[in-house]
Amino acid sequence: MLGASLIFERWRWAKIPEMYPRFADLRMITATADCVRRGGWTISSETCDVFGRPYNYPTIWAKTFAFFSLGTKSTELIGFIFGILLIATFSALVYNLVRKNCSLSQLLIVLLSSVSPPVLLLLERGNSDIVILFLIVIAALKFEKNPKLSAFISAFAIGLKLFPAMVGVIFFQRRKGVKALFLLVLLSAIMVFPSLKILNEITQRTGQNRNFSFGATSTAAIFFPEALTTNGLIMLPFNAVLTVGASLLLYACFSKSLRSTAEKIRIGKPESNLFYFSGWVFFGTYISGTRFDYSLSFLVPLVAAIALIRNKNNLLIGLQYLIVGSLWLAFTIRIDLALGDMSVTLITILFLAIWIAKTHNSWKTNRHIA
Repeated sequence: MLGASLIFERWRWAKIPEMYPRFADLRMITATADCVRRGGWTISSETCDVFGRPYNYPTIWAKTFAFFSLGTKSTELIGFIFGILLIATFSALVYNLVRKNCSLSQLLIVLLSSVSPPVLLLLERGNSDIVILFLIVIAALKFEKNPKLSAFISAFAIGLKLFPAMVGVIFFQRRKGVKALFLLVLLSAIMVFPSLKILNEITQRTGQNRNFSFGATSTAAIFFPEALTTNGLIMLPFNAVLTVGASLLLYACFSKSLRSTAEKIRIGKPESNLFYFSGWVFFGTYISGTRFDYSLSFLVPLVAAIALIRNKNNLLIGLQYLIVGSLWLAFTIRIDLALGDMSVTLITILFLAIWIAKTHNSWKTNRHIA
């Protein structure tokens, strides 16, 4: 797919860190799939990656690719298909903006987010997050009318990568959504179980590096440099407690404003589901440790969701601008790493504070009805 590779030559203005040959992350999976087909491969085997990186994906990726004979020779074709999938996902979001007669300024904001450097890096690496992003957007849009289908799609995403499991919070709080929640938990458990015994090993193989990265561990490393050398699974509860604690503190200080914002995000609307689905998935990526900046692409649907919300307030608009700024400052302007980390941290904390406000509003409403 020479044509697909030539496209990237026009993106050097974005200053993304390129790797050759193209689709470097996808090549780890396809090369490992070749080893699986030859037989005898395990997660502890010598790496098959052309760049010498240890395999750090759930084994379902390599085994599925091997089953369908999708090896190294298929990398360019699959990378091109991944690119089409991502473009189709963002095109669907833009189409919804046009269909709902959103303002030109909001349309431009979403378009700017869709072509930001982290998105281009996601395409350049051919990373599997493309598939997760596609599945989560579909699950969010199907959630209200068909929660069981949404649960099935979400469970599939969780099986492919664990961090989308945070969407379970949405299913848990859904009224009369017990069947969908049960389906989500059951299917997720079936898919995740084979990877549980190697989860610690996979986590240790994922490099902890603050360059072109973000995450709770990266932010913690500003104050505690040894955090980067600590096992990811050990840091996970620490990251979660610290982030939730900061969000609770923010809510305690600005509860009135946050509750007013939460009321603008009406439950049952597609844009509200998109807001919370993408937000919770991003929260999952954030607390998981240190993630390469291509995972900032999960913020694009969040920007689109805010654009689709008719009754915006200053806090939502501020969150939207903060996201767009973080997406574009990732590569194009070399700012201090601490400043970049803190901006993404603020996005995460603010999203969670809005969810806390939503939960408080729902609790008060239910208590009043009772």
